[in-house]
Amino acid sequence: MNQFIQNTLLGPVGILPAIFVLISALLSITVLYKSNRIILQSVKYESFDALKGYLSIIVFICHSITWYYYLRTRNWFPPPSNAYHQIGQASISMFFMMTSFLFCNKLLKGQTNWLKLYIGRIFRLFPVYFLSIFCLFLIIGYLSNFSLNENESILTITSQFKKWILFTMKDWPNVNGIQKTWIIIAHITWTLRYEWLFYLALPVISILFFNEKPNLLIISISLYILFVVLPYKDYSYINFIHFGGGILASLLIRFGKFSHFTYSWPFSIIIFLLILLLVTIEGQQLFHIAITAAIFIIIACGNTIFGVLLNKYARALGQVSYGIYLFHGIVFFIFFRFILGYEKAATLSSAQHWVCIILLTPLIILIASLIHIYIEFPAMQLTPLIYQKIHEITSATKHKARIYWHQVVSFK
Repeated sequence: MNQFIQNTLLGPVGILPAIFVLISALLSITVLYKSNRIILQSVKYESFDALKGYLSIIVFICHSITWYYYLRTRNWFPPPSNAYHQIGQASISMFFMMTSFLFCNKLLKGQTNWLKLYIGRIFRLFPVYFLSIFCLFLIIGYLSNFSLNENESILTITSQFKKWILFTMKDWPNVNGIQKTWIIIAHITWTLRYEWLFYLALPVISILFFNEKPNLLIISISLYILFVVLPYKDYSYINFIHFGGGILASLLIRFGKFSHFTYSWPFSIIIFLLILLLVTIEGQQLFHIAITAAIFIIIACGNTIFGVLLNKYARALGQVSYGIYLFHGIVFFIFFRFILGYEKAATLSSAQHWVCIILLTPLIILIASLIHIYIEFPAMQLTPLIYQKIHEITSATKHKARIYWHQVVSFK
């Protein structure tokens, strides 16, 4: 019985520590919300905000477990627990599905403003990502005493920075000779490369699935980047399947009647049963993606899991989830590498390790919230202004080009 409690409830892959981490995160965001630092934005799918909040904490928890074993083995691998491994994979899968669902809904409206869409994506994702990569390179600089490795040069460092700053679309190289550079950021950038591939593929998707009138310029640029600029040797094609769940959900809501009865409590129970099935069955990746898609579709169709996805504090957590996602790994690395030290951290019991994680949680939530308040949200607000400015410039350029062309024709 004691062994069961140790392993299942309090061990490295225990249930109770994860619950305490979630409680710590919710309490932290509650304090910030009540101080009027975090303001809930009006969105069409409010439950998605809460869902993002919960999912970001699940990823956070899974990396906490990965760090426990990394400190003892120096090998980075998913949690050695089928339940945590599957729920972690499902969390990433749902992030992909939310992306495809929201943007396919835009495509369903027709006449997509591609310029505004891509400006919005850049100002939504890049500023916070740039800050995280700046922190990564700052840490690399500290580890290498701010001097070049004998095998590196300014040119190679510049090349490495370029690859990292472009969402590791082509590669995530070691920087300045520091091995496993990606551990500093918990190797989370791999998901962003797939997000950007999806965004780049949207013009093609709009024609294939949504019968949108093709914009030849946008299509040409999209195809050129997808098939000429980017290599695909390091991509796992099965990761693109995750986006299919969101596409299917958007089509079901638009053209089906499935969403008319998914609000009811029996479907909340179905979600719990599907989650139970997800965490108990090993292997079968495509089967797990199908289960995750089924859960997501029910949520996208309006089910709030007995109101859990309507919690305003979870929604607030969702609004700062991008910062949580990008910076929890950096905080973990700084704490275990510089403050506690690898050797001492490796001697901690599982309970002591979890206490450290629980105590770090408010700090991570605070950092993510400050980043949202002072960087992420202001950058998002720039989208319409930047779009308007670019639109004015392009319109003026087109107008001048027409005048010049008419003058040339008239002269002939």
